[in-house]
Amino acid sequence: MPIGKCHVCQYEKAEIERGSFGTDSLLVICARCGTYQISATAWGTVHNLEDELYRLGGVLRNASEYGRQLSVTTYNIDELVARAPLSFSISSLFDSVMLKVADRTMASKTLRETITLERDDYPLFYLRSGEDFFYLVSKLHELQLLEVRASSGASLPVRLTVSGWQRIEKLQAARGKPAQAFVAMWFDESLDEAYSKGIDPALRATGYDPLRIDRLAHNERIDDKILAEIRRSGLVVADFTGQRPGVYFEAGFGLGLGVPVIWTCRKDSLEGAHFDTRQYNHLVWTEPLDLREQLEARIRALGFARSDTGSDKPS
Repeated sequence: MPIGKCHVCQYEKAEIERGSFGTDSLLVICARCGTYQISATAWGTVHNLEDELYRLGGVLRNASEYGRQLSVTTYNIDELVARAPLSFSISSLFDSVMLKVADRTMASKTLRETITLERDDYPLFYLRSGEDFFYLVSKLHELQLLEVRASSGASLPVRLTVSGWQRIEKLQAARGKPAQAFVAMWFDESLDEAYSKGIDPALRATGYDPLRIDRLAHNERIDDKILAEIRRSGLVVADFTGQRPGVYFEAGFGLGLGVPVIWTCRKDSLEGAHFDTRQYNHLVWTEPLDLREQLEARIRALGFARSDTGSDKPS
């Protein structure tokens, strides 16, 4: 397979071949960004993202880590970048690295296994460089949460300590909540960006797999399917913009089941909120980025987050 430069992270030794969609699309296999496809027009303009490129690389690598191969086009590139977390604390980064080490250790079938972290793993944590990643690992070693063996160039053998495993138990308990988040909203094209740039990335950044019932293929009665999916969810996000009766029903059903419900509404639609729901603390937003920031902050503040740096696990 020909060797070339990754269009996202500029890695010089990516494997590149012809892609399977569109004229001149490319399939890229990169040690940093994982495996992805990119259209001809997108690879000609992706450099325009400039300082946002590392966020796109993180989204592509996390998807690839869970067996998903994303395709980058001029039509979806902004949506892909929006999936990346806006920010995270140093402690959340520590936790994310430890969870990744724990996942790989468990996959090895023995707790004594030494796991090798690669400098090129940094996009998994939405970092800008391998140096930043190895700095985090060195601090985990200082905190006695990881044992770090002698580095071998771009590789770093590590193993969780007893204290590290104790921390993992607490983190995995938080991750044990159902991963699905049911989104109840008006499926009008005027709210497409509110979902793609607001609700969807906020949920992914806090460890949830968003579900919109209109985007789920099924052969069941729609009302039965809605009730079944709410039962399977760990969180309901109900947006009352447009005051759709179905949203009221779905939020109420979630409340009745004891599923946490977060109430949101665009500012210009709030006056129409039904009397019975006005006592709930609605998250009032004005545009998609505002919705994303507020929703992510609300999920964390209420203790509902399943993770701090998001995931791209297939739903």
